[in-house]
Order: sequence, then C-alpha cells, then structure tokens
Amino acid sequence: IVDPVAGRQVWSPILAIRDTDVVTPLTDRFRVPVVIENDAAATALAVTSRDGRLQEGLVAVLMIGHGVGMGLLSHGGPFPGTHGFSSEIGHVRRQPSGAQCRCGQRGCIEAYLADYALYRDARSIANLPIANHQQPSEEQMTVLVRRAEEGDGGLQRLFDEAGSSLSDAVRTVASVLAPHRIAIAGSGMRGYHLMKASFEAGLRDSLNPSYDPLSRIVIAEGGVDLIVEGMVQLALQRLDAELATGVPVREAG
Repeated sequence: IVDPVAGRQVWSPILAIRDTDVVTPLTDRFRVPVVIENDAAATALAVTSRDGRLQEGLVAVLMIGHGVGMGLLSHGGPFPGTHGFSSEIGHVRRQPSGAQCRCGQRGCIEAYLADYALYRDARSIANLPIANHQQPSEEQMTVLVRRAEEGDGGLQRLFDEAGSSLSDAVRTVASVLAPHRIAIAGSGMRGYHLMKASFEAGLRDSLNPSYDPLSRIVIAEGGVDLIVEGMVQLALQRLDAELATGVPVREAG
C-alpha cells in the first residue's frame, strides 16, 4: 500500500519497513520529479489505455502475479481518493484458518492464487527447486505451468483451486462495486488456461440475474511490462500537469 500524494510506502507484506518516505530521497538523489504508485494501479492504467471497452464507467482491474492486487478507474482515469486508486483485494479472506498468506493472515485470496503460493504448494507435491527469497522466478513458474499441462494431477488441482480463488475475488468485487467491466491481467495469467474452467464455474454458481460478472470479464495480456507502461503514463501525466499549470519542471542535474 502506498500513499502517492505523500510519496510514501505505507505497508507491504514482503517488507519489514513501514510508513517510509520513498519519493524525497530519490528526488534529492537524482534531482528529477518522482512519482510512486501501487503496481496494480499502474497495471490498471496500462490495461485501460489499450482497450476502449475499459474507458467508460467504473472499471476494476485485478492483477495477479507476485501478489494479487486491484486498480480502480473511472472513465479511464484514477478513481477519486486521497490514497491512490489501488486495493489489496488479495488480502480478503476466503477461508478462515486456511492457507498461510505472507501478510500473516490465513485463508487470503492471495494465499491460493499468487505465484509464491502456487509454487510453495507445488513443491510439497512435486520435485521442484527452492525459490530464491520465497519468490519463484519466471522460469520456475513457466516450468510449473508446463508440468501441469503435461498431466500432473496434483499440480492441475492447484490451478483448479487458484481458479476458484480468482472467482472469489471477482465475486467480491462484483458484489461490492458492481463495476461496468472487470479486467484481469498480470504475469500470473500465464496459467489462466489451467484455471479457466474452475474460474468460470465459480462465477456461474453465483450468478445474480441483475448482474452477471462473467459477461463483464476482460482478459488482458501482459505482465511486468504493464507495470512499467502504467508508471510511464503517470510520469507523463505529472509532466503534462506541471507544464499546463506553468509550474517549471525541475531540470535533471
């Protein structure tokens, strides 16, 4: 969780530090303006800029990969709010006393869907190398997906559970916000084809006659590149705003 207005990192399940000023030291060091935002929010900006269907009404963009996050946008722009437009949807609990999440809770959506959770559980049933710093590499996740594709029943069941967890996330978003569209993106989509059946089954089981989330889903391609693209957009927006208001942009030293 970040506060983009104050330029601070507020909380992260993978960092020991809390409430830390990130922007000021970087600005002082490089002598250029610096923007900070949650990776899911950056992904949301990139995804909506690529797809016209996501540029009207309220849109929720779920990002799955290292973790599970969500960015909210209204008519293609950041959803109004003082602390940015990201949400920690991954830390909504789906099963009390369930799988261990790295945030410290048990049973979070992320604990069944994020890369680290899938790989952790896969190692308990398959011969896979240890992940560095508890976070699997892209190569390790690619191997995991391939082995599930090749018919390893235990690994296939992990992806089935991940698909059910993803449907829980979408149902939660649909019930609380009823957005015009729900997009799903991120590096974790490399295994979406293995999750698709259980994901769609989970949504069909909870269809509301007045709101069908399955008909509003948009699957977006891209992983880390979406985060980079979204942050570039934020930086350019900052530059445009400063130029439009006549406030000079500080020169790089």
